[in-house]
Amino acid sequence: KSQSHSNPIESPFQERCLGIIENKRQKVLEFRAASIEYLFQSVNPTLIQEAERQLNLVFRRGQVPPDLISVHIRWGDKKEEMLDLLPAEAYVKGVERILEKRQKPSPNPVSVFV
Repeated sequence: KSQSHSNPIESPFQERCLGIIENKRQKVLEFRAASIEYLFQSVNPTLIQEAERQLNLVFRRGQVPPDLISVHIRWGDKKEEMLDLLPAEAYVKGVERILEKRQKPSPNPVSVFV
């Protein structure tokens, strides 16, 4: 089946993305959801099962904390591409900056997953 270069997203995803015209926030949230649905439509079910298993191992009852900051430190294979890798302290300072910029404090404790 040929695919047009000007229109890479196929229906129904195209209709869902193009049909979102409400307020800006809702538009962005729905577009993200449609994009993720499109990207993950052909993920192997075994991978999904493993992701769910890992979720339950890391978070109690598979419940992600409401105030979660997830930090991905990629040192393994990056050392071959990069001259200098950031030290762990740089990531800690980044999380601290995120917390400083929060507009209103939350009653929930902040969880950081590295």
